[in-house]
Amino acid sequence: MTLALGGWPSDETHLDEPVKPYLGLRGEITMADGLLLKGDRLVIPPILRTEILEKLHEGHLGIAKCRERAKSSVWWHDLSSQIKDVVNFCHICAEARKDSAEPLIPTPLPTRPWQRAGTDLFHFKGKTYLFVVDYFSRFVEIAKLSSTSSEDVIVHLNSIFSRHGIPDVLISDNGPQYATEVFVRFAKEFGFQHVTSSPRYAQSNGEAERAVQTIKNLLRKNKDPYVALMSYCANGYSPAELCMGRQKMALSNRSE
Repeated sequence: MTLALGGWPSDETHLDEPVKPYLGLRGEITMADGLLLKGDRLVIPPILRTEILEKLHEGHLGIAKCRERAKSSVWWHDLSSQIKDVVNFCHICAEARKDSAEPLIPTPLPTRPWQRAGTDLFHFKGKTYLFVVDYFSRFVEIAKLSSTSSEDVIVHLNSIFSRHGIPDVLISDNGPQYATEVFVRFAKEFGFQHVTSSPRYAQSNGEAERAVQTIKNLLRKNKDPYVALMSYCANGYSPAELCMGRQKMALSNRSE
């Protein structure tokens, strides 16, 4: 803090060893309200770094997602490699880590939220859930189903559409609940185009398949499903930021 306020030397000769890595960044380091900043990121002192690493990894995100979270809030020298170590040595992540069996086909990015959405059903701990993902923001909605009938799926889709609006296009697999006359009438009545993926290549519904895998992995690694969902992140921003223009979770203001 003294160097940020009083000025930096021209070389590292008179600097203590822990401070030397910061000399090359002196033009980016400032003080504001007693806090040390690098750009708009808070510089974390050594005594708090273990706690902050735990918060960055909250939800058991992967290396890239943890780094993206850090880029919006905190910084210190060698943060990137420390994040890598935390994730690589996390036993919960190691147990859940697995390779994708098949490649998933991406789709073009829509121009606005909830213009194009994907839906799927998935099973988790003996329950069946309806899953809907917005292809623009990657915002997800999950609803526990009492049955896998078209009627029950439609009830929850109605609820989701009432919050976010009716998509222009809804993509699903060829599950029986999406292939009934009841669902055909539902799509016609609400005015959206229902597109199904190839029966022989279900992974062509790429965003929904990928997002389902991500959410299920997060649910497996977290006892609290709401923490898991708040940890979900895409493209360097939370889905809530892309869809609603606000952050879903901040490291500095969450209650313990």
